[in-house]
Amino acid sequence: MNLQFYLEKLFASDEFQNFIKENPSAYFCSGFFSINMEGKENIIHIDYVIPETKKIFSFQLNNKISIIPVEQSGGVVLEDISPDINFDFEEIEKIIKLRRFSCRCRKLTKEIFLLGLFLFLDLG
Repeated sequence: MNLQFYLEKLFASDEFQNFIKENPSAYFCSGFFSINMEGKENIIHIDYVIPETKKIFSFQLNNKISIIPVEQSGGVVLEDISPDINFDFEEIEKIIKLRRFSCRCRKLTKEIFLLGLFLFLDLG
């Protein structure tokens, strides 16, 4: 799967349509993706900011879409990220598997992997 799959799912939802209707200046500013490699539920958040109020709202995409207000410190308004940005989670999975193999070679007994992708305009 890729980012565009999740964006299309978000854009088609009633929750997103109502949010954009009420906040037409809101824009995509960040995302968080936790992909479970063991077949359990993934955690997908796609965030939008309302520039006039500097408030961020996270759309959690599970079986249903939930809107969660995000507490923000510092009052910094995140920059707009083009919804045309894309990446493939399968490529990221390959990186994780390579990292796991590398850790096993060093005989690590406990493995904890956390992958968070924060998308910012200049870093994405």
